[in-house]
Amino acid sequence: MFAGGGPETLPGTDSRLAYRYKLEYSQSVRITSITVEGAAWHGDDCCPQLRGPGILRLLDASGTVIASTITSVGNVFARFTVNGPSAPGTTFYLDDFTTSVVWRYRSRITVNAQPASLAITSPADGASPQSQFVALAGVGPAGASLDVLINSVSVGSVSVDAEGKWEALAYVWPFGASPTVQVRDRVTFDLSNLITIHPSGGFSGGPNTSPTLLLPLRHADIIVDSDPASAQVILYGPNYTHVALYLGGDEDGTPWLAEAVTAGEAGVGGEVRSVPLEQSLVWKARTMAGFTTRTPIANAMRDAIVEWASAITQQGLPYWSVDTDILQPLAEVTRLFRPLLHLPYVARSPLRGTFDAILAFLDARKNSTSTFICSTLVWRAYWEGTGHTLDLSTPNLMSADTGTVFGNLPAIFRDLLIEALRPVFIVPETFVRSPKLVQIF
Repeated sequence: MFAGGGPETLPGTDSRLAYRYKLEYSQSVRITSITVEGAAWHGDDCCPQLRGPGILRLLDASGTVIASTITSVGNVFARFTVNGPSAPGTTFYLDDFTTSVVWRYRSRITVNAQPASLAITSPADGASPQSQFVALAGVGPAGASLDVLINSVSVGSVSVDAEGKWEALAYVWPFGASPTVQVRDRVTFDLSNLITIHPSGGFSGGPNTSPTLLLPLRHADIIVDSDPASAQVILYGPNYTHVALYLGGDEDGTPWLAEAVTAGEAGVGGEVRSVPLEQSLVWKARTMAGFTTRTPIANAMRDAIVEWASAITQQGLPYWSVDTDILQPLAEVTRLFRPLLHLPYVARSPLRGTFDAILAFLDARKNSTSTFICSTLVWRAYWEGTGHTLDLSTPNLMSADTGTVFGNLPAIFRDLLIEALRPVFIVPETFVRSPKLVQIF
């Protein structure tokens, strides 16, 4: 309760503030009504010249009046109701202005509130994401399509899932230092609570991909990007050379990614790491794309995927050795595979043993939980987070373009070699071409 009975008056009247209560809720609600009971609402026998009216007011978090009722009945017991419904929110104020100078009596205040069917639940009003984006989460009617409004301007739409939850990664930097954020049902035009955020700037670079395309991302979605300078381009010619897991936003709405990068790419962030979006390798790429599961997965499963990746990336684990874990094994299997195709079975035995040992080495690296490359980190997060029910490494539809190391091999030899590698060596293109995923931008 704010102190009342002070000098604050209702503009244009002699009504003074009797009290102001702050109403706070742990989730977004709509206040449908507030009933106040008591006496001594207006005027005193000593002071008939005071100008009213007395008034009860309901205000939102910013102090804007959203409902009110006049209380000028004199010094008799009465009951007054401020009717809603209010706009949804978590913070409201109730104040009472009266011209009664000597007597003020309130016996009961009854607040009726209902959980809001459409609301932003994260971040809180006043959040300061360390990003040009804000990661939003909320609730709404299952199946509804929502416009995301920044300073009352729609920046795109997102959908509410079957569990009544939605997410959005909104690019807010162009809208100033303190933009407002709200969502609106595209059919009913119902509005959520309004929050104001304070994003950070000063981030250089960024992909050529429009940042507004990231709006539909949800936690546990997958982002791939391309770097034309990657050694993968020379080796097999992929369109995408890096993959990361979107972790969602923290309590301030800062978007985070989990990724594995080489020591030369890591900087101060570590190799197997969780970092804010603008500090990730993704943000330094030329282009990027986003993917989600073709068959929707439960939010609890998304949570488990993110929790597994978050725990792994807090351990300071290393990236594979590019030379001994990637380039040398791939060069060796390529060298050994050609004679294996032409030698009789008896003569193949020693070579086959060496070849199989290299494949086993690559398989052990794929399944390791103490060292990762970008693709094994994302694959393993899904494998563990879904309770071993979603394996994104199969089918592995990687291929090799003409003009690359693998692509320049004779066609039959190339195809058989890649077929041998599919179960043990997953790459960003594995996710891009997976029939279990669908592209969202």
